[in-house]
Order: sequence, then C-alpha cells, then structure tokens
Amino acid sequence: MSVLQRADLVTPDGIGVVLASRFIGLPIPERVTGFDLLVRLLSQAEREKWRVFFLGARPDVIQAARTRALRHWPELSVAVHHGFFGPEDDERIVAMINAYGPDLLFVGMGSPQQDLWIDRYRSRLQVGVAMGVGGCFDVLAGRVKRAPQIWQRVGLEWLYRLIRQPSRWRRVMRLPRFVFGVLVAGQRPLHEHMGVEGDVHQASLTPPMASGHNSFREERTVRSVAHDV
Repeated sequence: MSVLQRADLVTPDGIGVVLASRFIGLPIPERVTGFDLLVRLLSQAEREKWRVFFLGARPDVIQAARTRALRHWPELSVAVHHGFFGPEDDERIVAMINAYGPDLLFVGMGSPQQDLWIDRYRSRLQVGVAMGVGGCFDVLAGRVKRAPQIWQRVGLEWLYRLIRQPSRWRRVMRLPRFVFGVLVAGQRPLHEHMGVEGDVHQASLTPPMASGHNSFREERTVRSVAHDV
C-alpha cells in the first residue's frame, strides 16, 4: 500500500476496481489496462524519439517482445534485459539501465515484485518514467493471447484469461475478500475515502511528457506508474 501511495499515477487495470469505485461513490471513468497504456506509450516513444528499456520476463520472451515491438515501431530505440536475476544483480541492472539512459522503463516482473523493485531504486534510476507492466511482455511477444474485444468490453477479460490459464485460479480466490472489503467501504461516509482536506488527488503523466525529450535528461526524480492486478 505504501508503494502504491508513493506512485505518481496508479491506473485501474481491472474491471473490479472500476465497479468498486462506483459503489463507494468515487467513480473511475474507465479501465486503463497495462497493455493498452504500454502500446500507446511505445507509439508516442517512436514519434518523440524517446529511448525505451524493457526489464523482465524470460530471456527468450523479452527478446521476442523487442523483435515484435520493432516490427510495429521500426524507429523505436529499445534495449532489454530479462527478469531472471537476484538481489545480488540489482546494482548491475541499475547501472546498465542508467548507462542506456531510457526515457521510459517498463518493468514486467509480476506484482508486487515489479512495484517494489521500482520503488526501491527510483531515486537512483535516471529515467523519466518507470512503469510496472505485469505480463505484458508475454502478450507483446505473442506468447499469450489477449481476450477478444467483446470479452474486454463486457469486463470479462479476467475470465477469458482464467479459462486460457487455469493456473490463475489462486488469484480468482482473492475476489471474495476484495468484494467484502468493497461492501464494508461502501458503508462508510464519503469523506473517509478522500484526503485529509476532503480533496481527491489525481496524478498525471502530462508534465514530464509535455516538455519534450530533453526534459527527461534533466529530470532525475523518477515518475512511477503502477496498475492494479
């Protein structure tokens, strides 16, 4: 929770979070999936000549993700490193990332590991934005298929993924606890869901991106993005 609270932007990846927000009276307009945000940012990176770094997944998957990304965005500058490393390698990985100097760092090591890693090293990472992307590299590499649009539109992408990957059943077992928490939260006064002064705070990616590519080189405070699972 403390890591999520320190993030500059937290996006609602799951339909459950969107529905819960409406139930407690603080509605979120729509889902913002990690993969859709990743694709939009890669398109923007190619146009703006931003440098990108992929960190995570298996060695073969991350290389395939880079290959397919370059097929879609041939002018994209992207470096990669797999996610199979231990704490003893963290210093080397941070140094490698900083040496490359990416504007966008995408970390796909699963939640909450990726978010904890970003938070632990954000003060030392010389990047513009660091974003956890979960299993997006598997999708980008073509190893995992996204749900058809109709499943996405009706909010059942989670069920499609469960059918395709039965091993995810443990995650689904958390849903009753989440629903119970939402029901309890819905009984509390609205002001308890807000800040100390009763304001709802929103973060935006606009400041670092609006000022152009060079601003990333000058900005040393890493902006982090997390999306719920």
